[in-house]
Amino acid sequence: MLANIYLITLTAPKKMGFFLFRRRERLLTLTVQDGVAYVNFSKEFQSKHSGGTAGESMTLYSVVNSLARLQEIKQVQFLLEGQKQESILGHADTSVPIAPNWNLVAK
Repeated sequence: MLANIYLITLTAPKKMGFFLFRRRERLLTLTVQDGVAYVNFSKEFQSKHSGGTAGESMTLYSVVNSLARLQEIKQVQFLLEGQKQESILGHADTSVPIAPNWNLVAK
C-alpha cells in the first residue's frame, strides 16, 4: 500500500504540466514506526531538485499529504541516503518529522 501511494505521487502529472519528481530520484526505503513514515531517498532527491521555496513545499507536502492519508501515518520524516538532514532542499526544516498540511489539498 505505501509503495503504491508513493508511486502515484512520484509519477502523477500535475495540473500545471510538470512533475514534482523527474524519475531520477529513488526511494531507497519506506518504513513506518509509531505513526511516523520514514521516507529514505537517494541523493538525487536533493541534487536534482529544481529548487525554490514553492517547489520545495510542493515536493515535500505531496509526499507528506499523500502518505498521511493512511490512518497509521501522522507525520513523515525525510531521510537522504539514510541520514536526517537539517534542510534537504534548502528551506524547510527536515530534521524532524513533518505533519500534513491539508490547506494545500484541493477540495
